[in-house]
Order: sequence, then structure tokens, then C-alpha cells
Amino acid sequence: MSIRIVIGLLVFLLLVATHWKAYVYGKQVVKFDLIAAVRKAENSKAQLESNLLEEKIKVEEEYAKQKKKSDAVIRSARNELDRLRDELRSYSERQNTASCSRVDADPRNTIIRECSEAAQSLARIADENGLKLSALQSYVTEVCLPR
Repeated sequence: MSIRIVIGLLVFLLLVATHWKAYVYGKQVVKFDLIAAVRKAENSKAQLESNLLEEKIKVEEEYAKQKKKSDAVIRSARNELDRLRDELRSYSERQNTASCSRVDADPRNTIIRECSEAAQSLARIADENGLKLSALQSYVTEVCLPR
């Protein structure tokens, strides 16, 4: 009977050893799989961050271009308005020195109409630039700021 106990004990120890080895091997496989998944996630995160950084740079460049363009339009409109004011002022000075015989030949109506058209054009451009700026700011907020 003691031989049976020894054989049973050896079989038991063999089974415990093989199961323990399989458990340790499985644990290592899962550990390596998790490490690989974490590295893959980190790489995709780094790629996404670099893409977002590139997008941010493009948006900032576009914003700078639009700002330059709108500043140029504003400068042009101001110059035109100053020119019209100077023209009206010079006409007023001429009008004070010599009176016109015809009322409908008054160039002030033309100047006023041109000023009105220039002001309307300037307001329209300012509204368009305001809308573009709002859209650009919301895009930058959505794309570039961390969530």
C-alpha cells in the first residue's frame, strides 16, 4: 500500500507542477499582451497629438492670414472714408467762396451717396469677418483644446 501512496503522491506533485507552470506561462502571456496594447495606445495617442498640433498650426496660420486680410480691408476703407471727408471738406470750402446757381448740381449728394455705400460695404465686410472669426475660434476651441 505504501507504493500506491508514493505513486499517487508523485502523480499529484507532477500535476501540481505542470498546472503551476501553465498558470505562470499564461500570466506572462497576458502581461505581454497588456504591455503591447498599452504601447499601441500610447503610440496612437502620440500620433493623434501630433496630428492635432499640425491642425492647430494650420489654423493659426489661416487665422493670421485672415487677420491680415481684414486689417488691410479696414485700412483701405478708412483711407477711402478719409478721402471722401477731405473731398467734402474741400467742396464745402469752395462752396463758401463761390455759390452754385443750381441746387441739383450739388456734388454733396454724390459724396454722401459714396460715403453711404462705402460705410455699407465696410459694415458688410466687418460682419463677414466677425462671422469668420467666430467660426475660427470655435474650430480652434474644438480641435486644439484638450478634452
